[in-house]
Amino acid sequence: MLVEVSNDLQAKVGDLVEISIPKGTVLKLSVFVYLFPIIALMIGAFLGEFIANSLQIKSSWPAILLGIIFFGLAFCVLKIFEQKKMSGGDYNPKMTHIVTNVSSPEPCDSR
Repeated sequence: MLVEVSNDLQAKVGDLVEISIPKGTVLKLSVFVYLFPIIALMIGAFLGEFIANSLQIKSSWPAILLGIIFFGLAFCVLKIFEQKKMSGGDYNPKMTHIVTNVSSPEPCDSR
């Protein structure tokens, strides 16, 4: 796996390093990425159904269309979130430990 991190430990090319992300970050992002679009889809569908009922339309098309629109808008919101939050340091992985140096194949303890 290839991950870009800032080289705070002055690791050299070929060094094996340990990286970490803040606790709870993966769970928060997973919930946001997976549940937010589904919730938006459901809100759009319920809103479309409400509008159809209030206009006395017997079709499901308003619910389907608004559900798809809200689902698409959720992905736009996720893209904006990614551009703003991922550029900051809160969600980026950090180099925490050099496991093996290139010059010496034995594990080093730089914690």
